[in-house]
Amino acid sequence: MQRYIDEGKIAGVSTLAIRLGEVIHSGYYGMLDIEAGKPLQPDSIFRIYSLTKPITAFALMMLIEEGNLKLDDPISRYFPELGQMKVYSGNLEGEPTFEESEQEITIWHLLTHTSGLAYSYGVDDHPVEKMYQGAGFVNDKAMWQMSLEEMILTLADLPLATQPGVEWRYSLANDVIGHLIQVVTDKPLESFLQESVFEPLEMADTGFFVPDEKRERFGPMYSTPQEGEISVVDSGTDSPYLDPDVAPSGGAGLVSTMSDYSHFLTCLANGGEWRDVRLLSRNTIRKMTSNQLTDKHLPIFSEPWSGLGYGLGVGVEVAHLPDQGLPAGTYGWQGGSGVSAWISPKESISTLVMSQAMFYLEPANAFQKLVYEAIRN
Repeated sequence: MQRYIDEGKIAGVSTLAIRLGEVIHSGYYGMLDIEAGKPLQPDSIFRIYSLTKPITAFALMMLIEEGNLKLDDPISRYFPELGQMKVYSGNLEGEPTFEESEQEITIWHLLTHTSGLAYSYGVDDHPVEKMYQGAGFVNDKAMWQMSLEEMILTLADLPLATQPGVEWRYSLANDVIGHLIQVVTDKPLESFLQESVFEPLEMADTGFFVPDEKRERFGPMYSTPQEGEISVVDSGTDSPYLDPDVAPSGGAGLVSTMSDYSHFLTCLANGGEWRDVRLLSRNTIRKMTSNQLTDKHLPIFSEPWSGLGYGLGVGVEVAHLPDQGLPAGTYGWQGGSGVSAWISPKESISTLVMSQAMFYLEPANAFQKLVYEAIRN
């Protein structure tokens, strides 16, 4: 990890490995803020981007387990605007063409990213991805600039990239899930997560913004290393993550710490239980962390994740990956802010890496591989 810092590829990185409930490694390397001369600390606060997604999915599974809604519920039951969406079908003389949807999007489709919804991060060159960019969903700092209610109305005016259930496509599904939680509970998403997830798991520093009294523990987001030096892409002093009025993104909006997120990972690894508090049943966790996709959906990514499938809100290894050294059944996810969290039931080990390097996950992947090599040797 220090080598990545010495080579100027990252400002700093925090690493953690837990096995059989015991911390077997923790490390804090480099700087939280290079210009301010702040080193990384155990309580440093990170943007966790897409590591928000497993938490949002976990919260929805709590509501499903309580009987408030079902996996096969059509989402039009909660958002009628999304019940009559058109589907992109191709181009005719340079103009996009559309067809009727053959089935309704269900909650299962949202949780598995098979809804046909798209993203706006340029996942590929699909025309619908470009339409999402034009709709202004996500800016270059990955922060929501519209309310969740406005998001639903905007989505309703856009086509689906594919028919529901046809393919796996990374999407805004978890943001729709975030608003779904609000509708079902009649509470703001941040309030429900605070009461039902963060407080029971003692995640005191996790939320959708950094309050004034914690700003000293929050730093910049740095660019992906290219030729030359890394640069600041989101300041630690005027970041949107310091704004208490920003709309909560269930897909990428949370900030957290190593300690806080390790509590969430431990709850998953323990089958839904944290210390003496059970948040989900073992059966629900087992379903959530089991691959839900069929061969027609796979692979969802190319190297180094060619063996990856997807459960209900988390990626799941469906095949052993020699290059990464990950056993089948390992589950978790990563975030574009340089964060990564994975659990291997077979090895009884959890790994967590947090840095603030935009779309740079090489250190996280290297750490994970080193951990598995170490425990096998």
